[in-house]
Amino acid sequence: MNLLLFFVVTIFSQSYGNEVSELRERVQNLESIVNAMVVKLETCNCQETAVVNKRQVTEGPVAFTAAVSPRSIDHMTDGQSVVFDTTITDIGGGYDNKTGIYVVPLTGLYMFQCSLLDHMAGAHGTSKLHAEIVKNGNMLVRVFAHSEDTYRDQGSNLVFIPANKGDQIWVRVVDNGDLGLGGQFYSTFSGTMMWQS
Repeated sequence: MNLLLFFVVTIFSQSYGNEVSELRERVQNLESIVNAMVVKLETCNCQETAVVNKRQVTEGPVAFTAAVSPRSIDHMTDGQSVVFDTTITDIGGGYDNKTGIYVVPLTGLYMFQCSLLDHMAGAHGTSKLHAEIVKNGNMLVRVFAHSEDTYRDQGSNLVFIPANKGDQIWVRVVDNGDLGLGGQFYSTFSGTMMWQS
């Protein structure tokens, strides 16, 4: 029996020995490739948030919402951009929470909306909020709210516009030299692409 087993193993080794060696080598190569891919994947997962926000957008969906998080932005002046410092959603990566400017990533029909809270008059600035949504520096629509000493007021507006890739959309204060803009997520700025062209 042992002689028969030895004979079978010898024939098998001679017949299939080269193939087994080649298969073993291929398996080792595949293991090396898989290990390298695991390392790359782990690296990608660590940087995933930054990559998603800076990706090159070629098609929708595109949408963003940002809010003012502090209690108020004090003493805003005519022509000053409202910086919505907290990004809630930014699909497409167009909103910059350092400048308050949204850069259109794709040409199409867009809807933009802002809702602004006029903070009570006093130490933060005066009441009577006047602001506007602008495209490339040109006024699109205006927002008004008028608070008093004992209450705040909210104003909002919405606009549908065609926009080209690279157009800049933002909200700015107008007709006021000392505005106290309310925050705490009451003041928001949003936009979405309705249709890509």
